[in-house]
Amino acid sequence: MKSLKFEGSGREYFKIWIVNVLLTIVTLGFYYPWAKVRNRRYFYANSILNDRNFEYHATGKQLFIGFLVAMTLFIVYVVIQQVSPIGSLMLIGALFIAIPWLIWRSMMFNMRMTSFSNVRFDFAGQLRDSYMNFFVYPVLLMIGYVVLAIGVEVLMPILGMGLTSVISFVVFLTFIVVAVSFIKKKNTEYIINLSRYGQGIFQTNVKTKEFMTIMLKTVGIAILT
Repeated sequence: MKSLKFEGSGREYFKIWIVNVLLTIVTLGFYYPWAKVRNRRYFYANSILNDRNFEYHATGKQLFIGFLVAMTLFIVYVVIQQVSPIGSLMLIGALFIAIPWLIWRSMMFNMRMTSFSNVRFDFAGQLRDSYMNFFVYPVLLMIGYVVLAIGVEVLMPILGMGLTSVISFVVFLTFIVVAVSFIKKKNTEYIINLSRYGQGIFQTNVKTKEFMTIMLKTVGIAILT
């Protein structure tokens, strides 16, 4: 088994990219779905494994439907925002609730539109698991953040501003790093372990501490810079 390699070139992709950009501008954005298909087909066709390439089978027409829905929602949001700020917040809330469904449908569509050696990929994830990963866990994260914030407000008169600030920084940083790392672990397992290649099953066993290490390094770099 040889390693996966990419045989495309910057010059080739630039030609595709510049044409996509120009056509998207000329058509006021309506060419975007076809541009996306051209990009993916180029990258898939030049991704080589064992001297064979991947293929992307979706068409611009198929993606155009989703594009129209997204544009319609955006226009509705802009109009509602001008008429009723509360209505715009409700629309954002509805979109937040719909995100797990959108991720689930997107995973199924993209995997089924991808093939290797004439064998299609698939996604066996359930919608309820998508809601657990992309809705329940983030909501619990926000609830935990609010609870900690309330705790800091309670401690401030007791411990004083200085000590409370130090403690709250350590507690908040620890909570965010651990919670977000756990969510990333669950999301990664959901996406990879439930992907399929014909009868083949993918399997990964990532650990929360590995994501924690990445996050801590990122925070450290951000602080130093």
